Amino acid sequence: MTTATLERSRGDGRISAKRIGAQSRLATLRQDGSARIGLPRAHGGVQGVLINTSGGMTSGDRMRWQADATSGAQLTLTTQACERIYRCNDGPAETTVRLSAASGAHLAWLPQETLLYDRAQYRRRIEVDLAPDAQFLLVEPLLFGRLAMGEAVRRASMRDDWRIRRDGVLIHAEALRFHSDDVPNLLGGNMAYATVIFISAQTEGMLPIARRIIAHSGGASAIGDKLICRLVAPDGYELRKRLVPLIAALHFDRDVPRLWML
Repeated sequence: MTTATLERSRGDGRISAKRIGAQSRLATLRQDGSARIGLPRAHGGVQGVLINTSGGMTSGDRMRWQADATSGAQLTLTTQACERIYRCNDGPAETTVRLSAASGAHLAWLPQETLLYDRAQYRRRIEVDLAPDAQFLLVEPLLFGRLAMGEAVRRASMRDDWRIRRDGVLIHAEALRFHSDDVPNLLGGNMAYATVIFISAQTEGMLPIARRIIAHSGGASAIGDKLICRLVAPDGYELRKRLVPLIAALHFDRDVPRLWML
């Protein structure tokens, strides 16, 4: 008896921005497979909206994104919607992200929430290379189901590795691992979580502002030019109520992508 092989989704999207005079302009754009990149009008820099046309990911699906801000350019990346990771019966879905910001560049990685459904398996790797004077903002929110839709997530697993280098030197690393049969207890009953990383010469002055915005929802700390914030919330809406003003405070032109607005 022949067993049918399910078709797996593949996507590869790449974008770069360059500075021309006082303006940032699109330099390159590549879209393969299920990866698409929209280019809405944006003041202050180039904005790319990442789209997974497959509508979500499951076992064996692979997505790759690459974004580069060349010298002096401003580039912001977000996503059209949450990246949905559905039930996986045959290994994880995988995403690879590679980002770079050259001298004097401003790069913001602001995807909407990664949404894990029950029995989801997900593996992600984020690699960032920064010039010594580049400014970088990363926001990565994670949801376990959607409370408003009555979606219960009991089991899920994730492996998440981040590496951020400045002038070739590793300045930040994260290695998140969980394989849980009791997801609600991972975050003390909360079902939404986010990490925010801001790397800039302005970090010290932003620490009290970040702490005021986050309030009781998490914490923030600064080490040198690096600001790290962690937030938890009962659901995605409550998380966004903190993240949106935090993004507005940290983003290089104080702008929040429209797709992020409450």
